[in-house]
Amino acid sequence: MSVLYFDANAFVKGYVVERGSECVAQLFTLADDVFTCKVAFAEVMATLRRKRTEAPHLESDIDRIADQFDRDWRSITSVDLSPELLAVIREQAFRHLLKALDLLHLSAVVFLRRTTQIPVVFVSSDAALLAAARRESLPVFDPEVDDPATLMAGSDGGEQSTATSPPGGPTPDGTDP
Repeated sequence: MSVLYFDANAFVKGYVVERGSECVAQLFTLADDVFTCKVAFAEVMATLRRKRTEAPHLESDIDRIADQFDRDWRSITSVDLSPELLAVIREQAFRHLLKALDLLHLSAVVFLRRTTQIPVVFVSSDAALLAAARRESLPVFDPEVDDPATLMAGSDGGEQSTATSPPGGPTPDGTDP
């Protein structure tokens, strides 16, 4: 399969049912490795907190989802906010008009590509962020639109991943299976 970098909105799709959730669950299962920036942890937790506030009747379910994400985080390779990454952020800030955290995610993928030579696929559903990634010649994948089979076609046999996904994938209304 591939090495994938998820922005926070793509991660949330793996835990709460919304457009693209089934695709993200497949990606977690198929990926050779999953990367993100450390800030994604805070972004996902803040999103889960907001969803819990919006749906108080699902509070215990969303708390279980947050616990599962916390456990799954240990299998995700996270990019540190290093001086080298800050230099890439500065450069990218003047190339693309993006919100701060989107800029951070884009810069992390650019940084990974430059420093590791790993062909990382950027997973996001944010149109502006995907457009910026394309301008950087990064391979992109939108779980709301794209088919995971397209990533498999470029793999060398589609080996199973060591990355984890929520047990049973996401469930309706954001509940834990």
